[in-house]
Amino acid sequence: MGNSKSSLKKRISTYIFLKGDILDNDLNKNIIINLIFKLYKKHYGASEYLDWISNDLLVFIGYKIDLEKANDIEGIKLWDELNKKTMLNGKTNKNKIIELLNDVPTYYLMSFLGWAYLLGK
Repeated sequence: MGNSKSSLKKRISTYIFLKGDILDNDLNKNIIINLIFKLYKKHYGASEYLDWISNDLLVFIGYKIDLEKANDIEGIKLWDELNKKTMLNGKTNKNKIIELLNDVPTYYLMSFLGWAYLLGK
């Protein structure tokens, strides 16, 4: 039973990857991004929500310490790149986060919205 579920999961992931971004033309990314910001601000407060968004974006790639332990060179490079793209002058920056969120695939953005929603539950 466990094998069929993981097999289906793998087939869906592979199909979406090969197909490219899904729902890209059907959804307004700005609305999704604004909802993410609103949910994080509500959960973490105005002074901390940007740092939490930046942190949680990276969790989708993995925890850096785990990537390093696994010697996942590609994962570490991607983690570092995403982390850098959320910063301006060494601080988390809302406009940089918005740029990054507009650049990720829509399914990633929708997953992140789901993550943000579940924070308050």
